[in-house]
Amino acid sequence: MREAMQAAFGGGGGAEAFRDIQKKREGLTKEAMDKALAVLKDDQKTGWKEMTGEPYKLEMQGFGGGFGKGKKNKQ
Repeated sequence: MREAMQAAFGGGGGAEAFRDIQKKREGLTKEAMDKALAVLKDDQKTGWKEMTGEPYKLEMQGFGGGFGKGKKNKQ
């Protein structure tokens, strides 16, 4: 997984490239997790689910432009 991630991040810049990298990263992470869970016994999978809970999906809105926006500087 580490080698595949390094290859994905070596491509270049731009918002479209970033989205592509994010999709590749998500796919690689899911693949790695599926492989790890495949070796667990049923009771171990249940324990894992209890420890980790429901997955959290972070929605990225973009970069920059948000710090202090809309506030006047009071000095």
